[in-house]
Amino acid sequence: MDLLQGVKESIWQKDDEQGDIPLSGDSDSVNLEKLLTIMKKLNLSDANEEQLRETLIQKSKMGMLGGFMPDALKKFENHEAIRDEQSEFLNMLYLALLVSLIFMVLGNNLIFCIYIYIYIYIYIYIYIYIYIYIYIYIYDNIILNLVYFKLYTTL
Repeated sequence: MDLLQGVKESIWQKDDEQGDIPLSGDSDSVNLEKLLTIMKKLNLSDANEEQLRETLIQKSKMGMLGGFMPDALKKFENHEAIRDEQSEFLNMLYLALLVSLIFMVLGNNLIFCIYIYIYIYIYIYIYIYIYIYIYIYIYDNIILNLVYFKLYTTL
C-alpha cells in the first residue's frame, strides 16, 4: 500500500496539475481512476503488484515519471539494497565460520581458529564498510545531484 501511496503523492499530483486526471468524485473512485489511468499510460493494465513496482522503479530510473522517483519506490529500492547487503554479509560471515571450523578440525587448534575467524570477520567488515561508503557518498550524491539538476532545470 505504501507503493500506491507514493505513486499517488508524486505522479498523480503531477498529472492533476497538468489536468490529465479529473479530480471529481469520492476519493476511492478518483484513486481507482487515477491508478487505472497511470497503468494505461505505462502499459501495465494486467500487471500484478510486483511487476508494477519493478516497472515503476525502472521507468523512474530512466526519467519517464517526471524526473523523480516516488518516496515509496525509494524506500522499496533501499530495502532491496539493504536486504542484498545483509544477505551478502551473512553469506560471507558463514563462509568465515566454515573456514575457521575447517582449520579447527584440521589443525585441532582453537586459538588459531578464533584468530582466523576474527581476521576474516574484520576483513569482511572493512569490505562492506568501504562498499557502503562508496555507494552512499559517491553513487547516491551523483544521482541526487542529477535529480536536483533535472528538477531545477524543469522549474
